[in-house]
Amino acid sequence: MSEQNNQQEKNTQTKQQEKSVDEIQIKSMVVPSPLHELKIDNELTNIKETIKNLEEQSKIANENLNHFFGILKNALSAMSTISQDSMQLFDESSSKMNQSVVDSIEGLYELITKTKQLDTDLKFVVKLAHDIKQIRLKVDTVDSVIKKMIL
Repeated sequence: MSEQNNQQEKNTQTKQQEKSVDEIQIKSMVVPSPLHELKIDNELTNIKETIKNLEEQSKIANENLNHFFGILKNALSAMSTISQDSMQLFDESSSKMNQSVVDSIEGLYELITKTKQLDTDLKFVVKLAHDIKQIRLKVDTVDSVIKKMIL
């Protein structure tokens, strides 16, 4: 039993030593050294500078985006104006072309109507020309008969 007691005492001592080593390690971690504080201050300063740089870069990016969107707005507005002007010009051109076609068609109908009227009005002239040819043939025939008789 005494051996067991000795063993237990050794185990207890070993555990206590391990415990005190762990406590020392924890205390050394918890208690910051001046060098450790300096590192933390440097890291905080670096983080603050990084954040400040990021803020400045985001402001610059924001200004660039605003400028870009302004240019894009102006370009799209100009394109819309050009498209609107083109559509208006196309509308005017097609209206004028349509009116020209209508006027041409009306002119052709008038020409056809006048031609038909002239044709009906000149039918008696055609008949008269035919009659004149017949008379001329008869006069030529009579003339040739008279010449034969005289000779």
